[in-house]
Amino acid sequence: MSVISTKVAGLLLLVAAWGVVLRGLFLLPPSTDPALDLEAGPAFAVNFSVYLPALVLCILLLVALPVSVGTRRGAPVGVAAGFAVGIFALWVLTQRSLLGYFPGLRAALWLAIGLVCSGLLAYSMACALQPTKAAPQAETTGAQRGS
Repeated sequence: MSVISTKVAGLLLLVAAWGVVLRGLFLLPPSTDPALDLEAGPAFAVNFSVYLPALVLCILLLVALPVSVGTRRGAPVGVAAGFAVGIFALWVLTQRSLLGYFPGLRAALWLAIGLVCSGLLAYSMACALQPTKAAPQAETTGAQRGS
């Protein structure tokens, strides 16, 4: 497997993980239980602590993920993006009011964490497969070899 194909695999896995997180946050149906409804206070806190960072992370990933594939030494950028998505998913798992409001969010976040781990593995493979810069070899002539 080549370096570029492992970077592309890592990119696709991280994009899928981020898509699962966003789908869980924005498209899952809310709970019908009125006791779990987010009122004005918790709703503002959730908007400020979860949704705003999600939008900022979207902008950062739009820049970081193409760089991770497009540049020669971009695999560490992909690893950093993977850690950011994983940490964000773990952060959302600590938001009990949001997990109660969206019953399927916990499963979506664990799926995203699994995809992030797979993407990190692919980017780590790309780092390992990256050719190292070899020392330039001196040109040998007949006079230098003693002929």
